Amino acid sequence: MTTVSGDDVNTDDFELTVHSDGFDDDSCEDTWIDRDDDGSSLAHAILSLSRRMNGCPLRAAQPPHGFTLVELLVVIAIIGTLIGLLLPAVQTARESARRTACTNNLKQTGLALHGFHTARGYFPSAFVATANPPTGTSNWRTMTVQPSYFEPGWSFFAFILPFMEQSPLHDQLDLKLPIMNGKNDEARTDAAIVQAYVCPGDAPARLIDVLDFGPSSSSTVLSGDGTLITKAPVSSYAGVLGRNDHEETGFFNGIFFRNSRIRIGQITDGTSKTVCIGERMSRMAEATWLGSITGSDVVHAEGWWQPLGYSHRSQNYRPTNVHTTCHIRNSKPNQPDNSPSGFFSPHAGVCNFLNADGSVRPIADDVDLDTFRALATRAGNEAVAMP
Repeated sequence: MTTVSGDDVNTDDFELTVHSDGFDDDSCEDTWIDRDDDGSSLAHAILSLSRRMNGCPLRAAQPPHGFTLVELLVVIAIIGTLIGLLLPAVQTARESARRTACTNNLKQTGLALHGFHTARGYFPSAFVATANPPTGTSNWRTMTVQPSYFEPGWSFFAFILPFMEQSPLHDQLDLKLPIMNGKNDEARTDAAIVQAYVCPGDAPARLIDVLDFGPSSSSTVLSGDGTLITKAPVSSYAGVLGRNDHEETGFFNGIFFRNSRIRIGQITDGTSKTVCIGERMSRMAEATWLGSITGSDVVHAEGWWQPLGYSHRSQNYRPTNVHTTCHIRNSKPNQPDNSPSGFFSPHAGVCNFLNADGSVRPIADDVDLDTFRALATRAGNEAVAMP
C-alpha cells in the first residue's frame, strides 16, 4: 500500500490515501481514492502520480460519448424503413378485421331473416304500406305520391329486431303506426342505432339527416340543401329489389320490395344462388334502416357528389324506397358513379352480399354484369357461373 499525505503536496487540511492491491498490469484497474475533503483537482493529480509510481500507464480523460450526426441519420433511416415495411401490413390486417366483422354482420342478419321465416313462413317485406301504387306504374319520378304507398313504412330490418337480440328496441316501436308518428320518437334517437346494421369499414354509426328535396319529377330538377324531415339511425346495408326499377309494380323479381312476403319455396333459382342483401355504404349515400319515410329522398352523401361533377347534391336522387332497397340493373358493385340505389362497399375490390340461404358471398368489382343481374332474381331460371 502506498500512502501519500497532504504534507507531501503542500496542503494543510487534505489527506488522501491511494490504495493499490498490486503492481501488475491487472492491478492498474484496481486503484481507488479515499479523500476526506473536497480536493477533486488535487486528487486527480495525486492519482496520476500514484499510477506513475506503480508503473501503470496514464489514461486520457474520456469525453462524454453521444450519437454523431451520421449515426443519428442512420438510425432515423432504419426506423423509417421499418415503418414503411410494417404500416401496409398493419393496414391490411385492420382491413381484414373490418371485412370479417362486416361478414359477421350479414351472417347475423341472415340468421335473423331465417328465424323470422321459421316463425312466420315468409321473409319480411322490404317495407310495409297500406296500399300499392296502381298496377302498371313504371316511372317513380312522375307517379303521384300518396302517403299510403309508403306508410307505416317499417322495413325488414325493423321486423327482425327480436331475432337480432334487439327485443328491447323492438318493444319500444309500434310497427303498425308510421315511422314519423310521435309514439315512435324513440326510433329516431341514438337508442335506435344498431351496430350490426353498420359496416365497420363505413363511417361511424350515427344519426343521419333524412331530407326532402322537393316534388319528384326528373332526376336533375331538384336542387338546394333539402329540408330536414327528421334524424334517423344509419344503415350500411340494403335489400335486393331485383333487376327492376323502383316502381315497376306487379313483377318485382327480387326478394325485397313493397309488401313482399317471399317464401323460400319461391326462390327457384336456389337460395345459394340468389342474393338478398348487399352493402351500400353511407359514405356514398346516407340511408336509414327504419324504412320508407314519406317525402324523403335518398341522395349522394356530402363530399361524394362533388367529384362526380354534379351541379347539386340531389342531381341523381332516388325515392324513399331506396332507404332499404337497391337494384341491380346497369351497374356493377363499387362503381364510383353508381346512383344511391347501387351497391357500394368500403372494402377494396369486393362488395359483400348475403345469399338467401344465409351464407355471405364477396362479389368482385369486375364481376360479369349478366351474372350479377342473374344473382338478383329469385326465379329467373338463368344459368349462372358463380363468381
